[in-house]
Order: sequence, then structure tokens, then C-alpha cells
Amino acid sequence: MGLRYPHTRKWVLFSCLLIALSVVFTLSVSSDVFSILLYTLFSFAFTIFFYFIKAKLYSESTPQQDETEDGEHASKRYALYMILALILGLSSLFLLSLFVDPLIWFLIITSFMTGINIPEVILYIQSTKSYPSNKK
Repeated sequence: MGLRYPHTRKWVLFSCLLIALSVVFTLSVSSDVFSILLYTLFSFAFTIFFYFIKAKLYSESTPQQDETEDGEHASKRYALYMILALILGLSSLFLLSLFVDPLIWFLIITSFMTGINIPEVILYIQSTKSYPSNKK
């Protein structure tokens, strides 16, 4: 795939911490199975969405492409897509707070945090298997 993970191991550990905190908060707040199922489904959807964006972004930043202007423009374009997705996602989540139950809104926010961070861990593992010297 030509994936080079650009962040350090500390970033991945921080992502793991955020995932664990999201799960702990969700399990402490929600008491029924429906809420936990809803959290799981939203987390899965956000994870799939952000995985494809981040995989494309990180695969565009391979050393061969960074030397050309086209690679830099593509990398900047996907970084812009990532920032726009975060802004649209967070703003729509806060807009959604006007219409849904606070518990459901909280579950969506925590699943959004989980969905953003799980791809970081997956892509780090994939990049260390592809390029063992990529460990930082």
C-alpha cells in the first residue's frame, strides 16, 4: 500500500488512551444494552470513514511522492479533507444536540472520538508490519 505512518509511538499511545477513556465513559454513563449497541455502531461507522481518509492521507505521504510537487499537493488536499471532515462532523454533532436526547448525543460524541482514534492504531500496526524500521 505504500503506507508510512507519520506520527510517533507516543501519538498512538495517546490515541489508545482516548479510546479507553471513551469506552469507560460510555460504559459508566449508559446502563442498557441499546445504548452500548448504539455506541458500537456509531464507533464502527466513524472508524470506517476515518480509516479510509487517513489511509489515503498517509499513503500519499510516501518519500517518493514527497519529492514531487504533485505528491505535496495531494497530501495537502487530503489533509484539507480531513480537517473539513472534522469540522463538519463536530459542528453537525453539536447541531444534533438540539434535537436528540442528551444520552444519545453523548454516545455519538464519544463514538466520534473512538472512530477518529482507532484508525491511528490500525494504521500504525499496518505500517510497522510493512516497514519494520518505521518504529519510533
